[in-house]
Amino acid sequence: MLTQYYLDMIGNLILAEARSQLIQSLCRRFAIDRLSWMSPGSLEDWPIEEQRPLFGLLAEAPAAIGVQLTESLLMLPPQIRVRHIPFRRHPRFSAVALCPRERCDSRKARYDEAAAREYGILK
Repeated sequence: MLTQYYLDMIGNLILAEARSQLIQSLCRRFAIDRLSWMSPGSLEDWPIEEQRPLFGLLAEAPAAIGVQLTESLLMLPPQIRVRHIPFRRHPRFSAVALCPRERCDSRKARYDEAAAREYGILK
């Protein structure tokens, strides 16, 4: 069990580094100041069920890399789902600041109700 935990942690670290490299590359190539990301299920307006059409867009790629989407919308093996969105108005913006869930393993910013209202997430 400990070995699997270590492997999962190593996988997450590698995936986070790959995401970081991709963000840096996109910022350089397209002259973007910063990027943020979110995934289906992060916000009420983007439900977890949107995971299915995203997988549909990838054609055979998930099978080629050994990833599958379960009926309960979990990716196996577990992966970090990423959507890149340019935000120039808020240079230190993090999409997790728009998520009101208190318990979140990947929370890197406090919930910002004012920002959620500004982006139209709260009515």
